[in-house]
Amino acid sequence: MKKAITALLCLLIPFQPFATSIVIAIVGNFIYAAADSKSVVTDQYGRLMRVDTIRKIFVKKNMGFAIAGHFDSVLRMEASLSIREGRSPKVCGDTFAARMKKQYQWVMEMEKETAPPEYQYYLHNALGDVVFFQVKNAVPSLCLVEIVMNERNGKTVISQNSYATPFVAIGIADHIISISPQEHQKMRRAREGHWELYCADLVQVELSKHVADIGCPIRTMAWTSKGITWGKAQCR
Repeated sequence: MKKAITALLCLLIPFQPFATSIVIAIVGNFIYAAADSKSVVTDQYGRLMRVDTIRKIFVKKNMGFAIAGHFDSVLRMEASLSIREGRSPKVCGDTFAARMKKQYQWVMEMEKETAPPEYQYYLHNALGDVVFFQVKNAVPSLCLVEIVMNERNGKTVISQNSYATPFVAIGIADHIISISPQEHQKMRRAREGHWELYCADLVQVELSKHVADIGCPIRTMAWTSKGITWGKAQCR
């Protein structure tokens, strides 16, 4: 019954790949992040119902996480359920991947029959990205988990890629990825000591190119020796 309900919910969610932009970076001993906050709510036929402002970066039990991808409500739920006190980002990521691969297996097998264009899209693009991060004893750590889909002998296969990395841009990030190292350095120098605003500037790059999908305000987070500070960056 749970699988049937999950699949049905997925089929009622219109195809809107990665309609978010999130940047998370380790600088020194701390972690900084920024994300857009636009959420487009549609009915099961894809007709616009409303546009909401939502959080896209979360902290639970001293563990931060952010998600982007297909079936995002379940991504967020499974990420939250994977967090336990004392776990590292890597362990949370492995637990999440095991849980989410089961969810996606059923959902994508259904979509192969009921929504072939969406299924084909995700054969060439990640199903979902989740980042777990924390600062513990002045040591920052970050783990990116990417859930991907392939076909082997005509069968749908869901797998994972995990990375320990000091910088991630998930969701809509094509223009961020194309920024040259020289331009990154220029942007960093402009925000020296305010690295959450550097992350916000990167989100702004995507926001200016994808106004239909992502939007203001840009919410920021700084996890330093003083704890976690939330804020907003002005959109341009």
